[in-house]
Amino acid sequence: RYSSGSNGYPSAVLQLDDKSVSLTVMAMQSNEWCEITVAGQVVDCPGNPVDSGTFIRVAFGNLPDYGNLSVNEILYNPNEGGVDFLELINRGIKVMDLNGTKVYETSFVDSLPVGSGTVLTAEHRLLFPGEVLAFTRSPDDLIARFPSASRRSLVRCNTLPDFNASEGGIWLTDGQGTPIGWTIYSDTWRSEE
Repeated sequence: RYSSGSNGYPSAVLQLDDKSVSLTVMAMQSNEWCEITVAGQVVDCPGNPVDSGTFIRVAFGNLPDYGNLSVNEILYNPNEGGVDFLELINRGIKVMDLNGTKVYETSFVDSLPVGSGTVLTAEHRLLFPGEVLAFTRSPDDLIARFPSASRRSLVRCNTLPDFNASEGGIWLTDGQGTPIGWTIYSDTWRSEE
């Protein structure tokens, strides 16, 4: 059993079967986080080794603020057989919880959203300051086409708006439906894959 003491940060308990670890995090304040890193020889449930240095961050997320969750990159109208992706970046200083965040398609000149939008994630997916996440229908396709892409920053999203046009706009709302950003894109953004 490991405990970090009374400061409320993680304590880890090795279960009786010597294969499970239960982590308890208490008394963290909004916008505080801790990082839990694998050290030594650890295996997952099927017995596959987990790389030393693998980490997970734990935090209480906040709703994204207007302007702090931004579109960092978009791939629309990809090469034959490819898939779209929408990459978001946290430009703020708070940890954001993307649960329920929606993306809408808009026109290039009008910021009014079209349709009912697409929920990017229905899970409590955290986005830390300066971190990026790319939402796509096929993370495997992006890894194959962009070998430098980090699997850790790719999120499977079963549907995305149809970005297959030469120009358009993207409207974002938080999990409560509050507008948090709008941007436009056009062929002038596009670079060769």
